[in-house]
Amino acid sequence: MEQPLVSIIIPTYNRAQLLLETLRSISEQTFGNWECIVVDDGSSDDTEMLLKRMVSEDNRFRYYERPAALPKGANACRNYGFEQANGTLINWFDSDDLMHPEKLQRQVAALQQQQVPFTVCQTLVFQDTPENILGLRKDAIASEDFFNDFIQNKIKWLTQAPLLRRDFVDAENLRFDPSLARSQERDFFVRVLSKVSEYHTDDTPLVYFRKHSDSISNGPATIEKIHATFRVNFNILQTYRSRLTEASMLYLKIHMKRDLAQLLHNKAWEIALSEINAMRDEKMITTAEYTKMRLGILSFKVFGKGTVFITS
Repeated sequence: MEQPLVSIIIPTYNRAQLLLETLRSISEQTFGNWECIVVDDGSSDDTEMLLKRMVSEDNRFRYYERPAALPKGANACRNYGFEQANGTLINWFDSDDLMHPEKLQRQVAALQQQQVPFTVCQTLVFQDTPENILGLRKDAIASEDFFNDFIQNKIKWLTQAPLLRRDFVDAENLRFDPSLARSQERDFFVRVLSKVSEYHTDDTPLVYFRKHSDSISNGPATIEKIHATFRVNFNILQTYRSRLTEASMLYLKIHMKRDLAQLLHNKAWEIALSEINAMRDEKMITTAEYTKMRLGILSFKVFGKGTVFITS
C-alpha cells in the first residue's frame, strides 16, 4: 500500500534548544514519509542556524519565516505552515514537545483502516526533561457525548495529539484564530468536533507534553490571555447553544464569570463591562445577574473588592 505523506507543522519562537529535541523526536519516527514545516515567528536566538543545519542534513525538514504581513503569533504561523504543506495528513505540533517514535506509524495505520476525519492519541506530561513524567494530560480522550464533554473538559487533548485528514480540514475551512492569545486549541477542536460524528482514539501515550515556565499555558495570565479565554467560551455558547447540554451551558457561564473577575483584578474595567453587556445582549445572563455584575464592577473600582457579585 502506498504510504500517505504526513505534514508536521510547527510554529516556533526563541526555543532553539527545545526545538532541537522536538525535531530529533520527529527524525526518529518509524514512519518515514513525512515533511516537517517549521515556521519561525521572528526568533532572535539560534533558531535559523539550527533549522538550516537540519534542512541540510534531512530535506524532509523545511524552514519558513512568518511573512511580515501576517500577525505575530503561533496561530498565524500554523495557518501559514498549512498553506505550504503537501501532505494528505496533517499533524500540527509544538516546538517544545516530543513525539513517541511510533506516533505517525500508529496513527497513519488507524486512518488507513477507518474512514474517520482524524485520530487522536493520549499525551504524557513531563517536567522539563522526559525522565520526569508527571502523568497523563487527561484521563480520557473519548466519550459518548464527546462534543459536550470536550467543552466541559471531561475529555481533552492539545494540538500535538491528533492526526487529521487534509481534505476534512479543507472542506470545513478549519484554521486557527490568529486573534487568540490563549485557548486557541480549545477553540479549534470545538469547531472540529462540531463537524464530526466519530473519530478514532489510541489510548497509548504517543505525545510527550513539556511543562515549563515559558509555555503559553504556564506563563503569566495577561489581560490579553484572560480575554481570549473568555471570548472562546463566549463564542462557543453563542454559536452552539442549541447543541449544548444544561451542564455545558452552566460550565461555560461559570468560567466566563471567573474570567471577568480576573479582568477586574487586572483593572480591565472597560473590557469587563463590554463583555457583560454582550452577555446581556445575547441573553446569556438574566437581568438580575446583569445588575449584580454591574454592581461588582463598580464595587471593585471603588473598594478594590466585589468579584463575588460577578462570580455568584
